[in-house]
Amino acid sequence: MTQTGRQAGPRPMLDPSTGVIPQFSLGQDQVALRDMARAFAAEVFAPHAIEWDEAKHFPVAEMRKAAALGMGGVYIAEDVGGSALSRLDAALIFEALATGCPTVAAYMSIHNMSAWMIDAYGSEAQRRQWLPRLCTMELLASYCLTEPGAGSRHHHVKVTGTGARDELLLAVEHVVVALAHRPRRQRRGVRTGARLGQAVAGQKLHGAEPR
Repeated sequence: MTQTGRQAGPRPMLDPSTGVIPQFSLGQDQVALRDMARAFAAEVFAPHAIEWDEAKHFPVAEMRKAAALGMGGVYIAEDVGGSALSRLDAALIFEALATGCPTVAAYMSIHNMSAWMIDAYGSEAQRRQWLPRLCTMELLASYCLTEPGAGSRHHHVKVTGTGARDELLLAVEHVVVALAHRPRRQRRGVRTGARLGQAVAGQKLHGAEPR
């Protein structure tokens, strides 16, 4: 409490001026990553963010510039073109990108998450086929999740899939698909029995039209 009896406002946990030893601190490499992403966002995203929003423009060229710096496959393995960083590193990067344009930063986080599903659960052939182009953002990915009554809680997904793993027939009704008009690949979480199955990596959407 301060001398006036009012509680002091929150201080950043990593603020050294508090005189309190922080419980957690970033390493030099993490600080460098954050500062790099923040500088990129200030130079490339921020000057155009309002214009992009008003024009409903999807800045693919600018996102590919970010991907050229390793931000298209932040926690994807290096053997397929990823940066092989941690989820904490990714959080620092996307938070820094959001200082320039929150919308674009949010999409890039979704793209990374969708690519990671292939890296984690796809076959070796699928990894080699899709991930190099996803890491450069030559291909764009998204995540089909939101459903009526479920929101964005993946454990409430009601999409069902029947058939073999390499070819599932889906019964699906989505309310929102992030940037559905642009991504070439979209990932789905589906129920294949009593358990929630992982997305079929590299799945094509045949005959699907965004509404």
